[in-house]
Amino acid sequence: RPPRSTLFPYTTLFRSQHFQTPIIVYSQAMQREIVVEALSHGAKSYLVKPQKPEVVLQKAVELLRTR
Repeated sequence: RPPRSTLFPYTTLFRSQHFQTPIIVYSQAMQREIVVEALSHGAKSYLVKPQKPEVVLQKAVELLRTR
């Protein structure tokens, strides 16, 4: 099993504090378990590195529009 990310406690904390900002996880990890874990802990999207800056920006705009 891949190591747990240190990011997930923060996504859970943000959600418990009712932050409305969508969280995008941008990581090199491609394991399905990690993606599922990120999304289940409050991330709204998961992008695998590397991506062109335009792709990251497009995903951020998309998430902000759907809020």
